[in-house]
Amino acid sequence: MLRVFQKDITDSRNFIITLELVPGKESIGRSVDTVMGIGKDSFSDGRISAVSITDNPGENPSLSPDVIGYEIFKDVQVY
Repeated sequence: MLRVFQKDITDSRNFIITLELVPGKESIGRSVDTVMGIGKDSFSDGRISAVSITDNPGENPSLSPDVIGYEIFKDVQVY
């Protein structure tokens, strides 16, 4: 299930942890699979409140953050 970030930041009992993912230049392959795997694993762990996916890291074209985010969370339900 996908937590809503706004709920995490409005609860003063929460310690917020964020994660930044930096995709490689490839649109398919091991580096993209690794980034998506890290995103899925960190989400399922439950301690990460938000994930940031870098767009165009180092001014190098890469897979869109929207596509990566969709792939990471496509099977997740919001609660």
